[in-house]
Amino acid sequence: MMLVAIKPRRPLAPHSTCGHAPHLIEARGRVCGDLRLLGTPARAWHVECSRCGVSTQIHPSARLAELAWCVQADLVDITALPTLRLAAERARAAAA
Repeated sequence: MMLVAIKPRRPLAPHSTCGHAPHLIEARGRVCGDLRLLGTPARAWHVECSRCGVSTQIHPSARLAELAWCVQADLVDITALPTLRLAAERARAAAA
């Protein structure tokens, strides 16, 4: 089960396309039930602009997600987030 929460933090730089303030999103939980991931943190962070429909890649920490947004590096479509989350978990399981 996934729990997604918008974290109130200091304001981030607005997205250059629409000028709307983005949100830092924390996702808790697992997409896949791989037993190799038991005991590892089940958090993922990304920053998204819901008006433009773009977000950063999935990151293991909030600071990395905020940095990626400020640099505007590797922005993806919001609809790609579930696929990216699953790929990140599979990569962590393969590394374990």
